[in-house]
Amino acid sequence: MSGDNHPRKGAHIKVEPIRYLADIKRIKNLLINRPRDLALFTLGINTPLRVSDLLALTCAQVAGLTPGDSLVIHEKRS
Repeated sequence: MSGDNHPRKGAHIKVEPIRYLADIKRIKNLLINRPRDLALFTLGINTPLRVSDLLALTCAQVAGLTPGDSLVIHEKRS
């Protein structure tokens, strides 16, 4: 598929952390109209959770939460 943005199967990719607050703000601005993605991004940068654990969250787990509430997440791997 031309223009595909996925690495080839078995390819090694290097992942770097987001180092600058300005970059985080730009990403959040890009996600402003995608609340699910913005919430996952925000959780991802503020917790040590793996992507697989974040993506396993369901609407029922977070529906009705307000700032300061707790959310229990069972990690698949430690």
